[in-house]
Amino acid sequence: MPNAALREMLSKVGWSARALVREVNAHLVARGHDALDLTTGCHWLRGTRPRDAATASAVAAVLGHALDRDVRIEHLWPALGGASAPTASAVSGLLGPWTATGAVAVAHSTATGTPNERAALRAARGSDLITSALDGLTPMPGAGISGSGRDRLDPPMLTMLERRLAELRRLDDQLGGGPLSQRLINAELATVLDFLRFARYNGPTGARLLRLSAGLAQLAAWTAFDADNAGAAQRGHLLAIRLARAAKDDIAATNSLGMLAYQSAMTNNPSDAVRLAEAAVAHTRRTCPTTRARAHGRLATAHATAGNLYAYRLASDTARELLAKRDPGDAPPSLYYLTPDQLAAESGHALLQLAITHGYRTHHLLGEATAALTPLATQHHGGEFLRSSVLHGSYLVHAHLGRRDIESAARTAAALAHRIPNIQSRRCRTLLDGVRTALARRRSSVWADEAVDVLDKALSTA
Repeated sequence: MPNAALREMLSKVGWSARALVREVNAHLVARGHDALDLTTGCHWLRGTRPRDAATASAVAAVLGHALDRDVRIEHLWPALGGASAPTASAVSGLLGPWTATGAVAVAHSTATGTPNERAALRAARGSDLITSALDGLTPMPGAGISGSGRDRLDPPMLTMLERRLAELRRLDDQLGGGPLSQRLINAELATVLDFLRFARYNGPTGARLLRLSAGLAQLAAWTAFDADNAGAAQRGHLLAIRLARAAKDDIAATNSLGMLAYQSAMTNNPSDAVRLAEAAVAHTRRTCPTTRARAHGRLATAHATAGNLYAYRLASDTARELLAKRDPGDAPPSLYYLTPDQLAAESGHALLQLAITHGYRTHHLLGEATAALTPLATQHHGGEFLRSSVLHGSYLVHAHLGRRDIESAARTAAALAHRIPNIQSRRCRTLLDGVRTALARRRSSVWADEAVDVLDKALSTA
């Protein structure tokens, strides 16, 4: 029997069956699964079922994202309804009082789980998310990590592991959150957590191990978000907050809180974003200028998502002024990437949201956005921050199109196309698909025609 529910949803989204499978394949491959044949969608429309629960979940997820509503497997295939609901939320086990030992155990279980188990985590929002995040900043009851195992962990090994974290961060700057990167980071996190649980070490070494595990959990969360896995990303940041707090590293904890705010802003939850970013700002008042600049930058993005131009201006100006006062010598290692160009590009994206999504002084704000986005977006080959360059380059294309500067938009898009083979970021590919669609609407322009052809070739071969 033909699948009328699936056909109706595709009609609302404006997708063909093949377009649906392309979206589903991107979702599956980002999580370590094999891609489907592009004809599979036609068979689904005729009434066949997906090959497994992971595929059915992927179909529901991409349609839910496109329709901006909850889509479950049973809405499409009632007989498969038992496989539709994720078994756990991002905040499961992370509400209320906690201990360092408990946080390490939950983090280890998450890191050693399968990619499918992490992909099944349901994203939280509202009071559950905010309460869990703020609970992570609450002083812990009970004793800390004991370090009473049999085998001694010596400082040289820990120094090597810390260097590995720095290298993994740089790798993420280039590649983004591909499946292998996620596996590598979670494996490294599981190793460090094993040392916390079973090695012998003193107090200072234990604090370093906790800080290292917090950094790895944060990076695992960031790569999950880059792969459009919002639930796993939230859980990673919530765990990073607790691990950092257990190490008495409030700077790292509030940096993860700011990342949660950014994720909420990028997933259209502005009220959560503002609340989380305000909490991050409040907890960084006595820290170094770089840390405070990072928190205010997150707050600026949150206010822009919420459509508050005045609050955005105030937070953005404060972030820029604080970053100008920074001393590179006292900046946290995790904020190595926060350069003036990066902060300006984030401001440019916020201005684009205010201009296009909320309709504020559109022409003037788009001009500001273009100027702010250009330095990072047009770095030669993306520089050392390739993923960020492609992300903000995509926003720059939309800013040019908003100003009806099709030639500049097309040139920027063509330059981005040459960077596509070098990144694995699902978020980048989604944005570039949007760039391609936006330019295709201007196919009467020779510049748009050429850029679309270049993008089509790059996206089809990457």
